Amino acid sequence: MKTILILFLVLYFGSYPSGKEKDLVKQRIKIENHVLLISTPNYKNKLSCYVGGHGISFDIKFSDKAQIFYNADKALGIPTSDFYKSINYVYPLGEIPRDTIIGGEQPNGKYWKEKIINGNSIGYINVSKSKKEVFDKSIETFKKQK
Repeated sequence: MKTILILFLVLYFGSYPSGKEKDLVKQRIKIENHVLLISTPNYKNKLSCYVGGHGISFDIKFSDKAQIFYNADKALGIPTSDFYKSINYVYPLGEIPRDTIIGGEQPNGKYWKEKIINGNSIGYINVSKSKKEVFDKSIETFKKQK
């Protein structure tokens, strides 16, 4: 009887939401004929979308200066070249690296990460250590619907 009760408790609590699901909020971003899906950290933010000659980009700026960005056109400058200079990273000119993940700690103690897939990048900058895990989860949810 004890074994059955313990098994029941493990199954019940093992499948119960941990509260982490509330950390992210689903967003549907439409830019021209593109639909992008991402779940973002659940606190005050402002979305900006950009259209350039070769693609689209968006950034989501949060109240604590953290930022999520998507870039299908490096010429649109998200993140800016000033950001890369501030972290002593030289973005390669010419061919954009494919299927690469770069990131680390910024001089101000915040974190950044950029995931480049097929020449498009999704990432974040200015993220505190305490929020790094939720921002990592956020960029993993990114999908292009169209």
